[in-house]
Amino acid sequence: MTTSGIPVSVSQDPFTAGSLAKLTWFLRDRIRDAIAAGHPHAQQLHDSVEDAVRGILDYIDQAAHTADPLTLAPARARAHALWTALQTAADFWHDHPGHLRHRADAAADDPRRVYAAAS
Repeated sequence: MTTSGIPVSVSQDPFTAGSLAKLTWFLRDRIRDAIAAGHPHAQQLHDSVEDAVRGILDYIDQAAHTADPLTLAPARARAHALWTALQTAADFWHDHPGHLRHRADAAADDPRRVYAAAS
C-alpha cells in the first residue's frame, strides 16, 4: 500500500478513477451521438465500452483485495489493454473529420471538449 492507502500496483497504472470517468463520459457522449445519427454499429460500440470499463473496475477492485502482484498480473495486463482500447476509441473520435470539434460551427464551450483538455 502507498501512504494514501492505494495498492502499489494500482498506483503505478496509467489510469485513475478520474481519468477513467472522464474518458468514459466522453465516449458515452460520442456513442449517444452515433446512436442518434442511426449508426448501425453504435450499440455494439456502446457494449464494448461498457465491458472495458467493467474490466478495468474489476481489476481495481481485485487489486484492493489482493496484495500478491503475481496473482494480479493477468487482470492488470487485461486492464491495461482495455485502457489502451478506450484511449484508441477516444482518439478516433478526435481524428474523425465528422467529430464536432472539427466543425466550423462548433461552440467553443462545448462540454464534450472536456476529455480533450484533460488528456
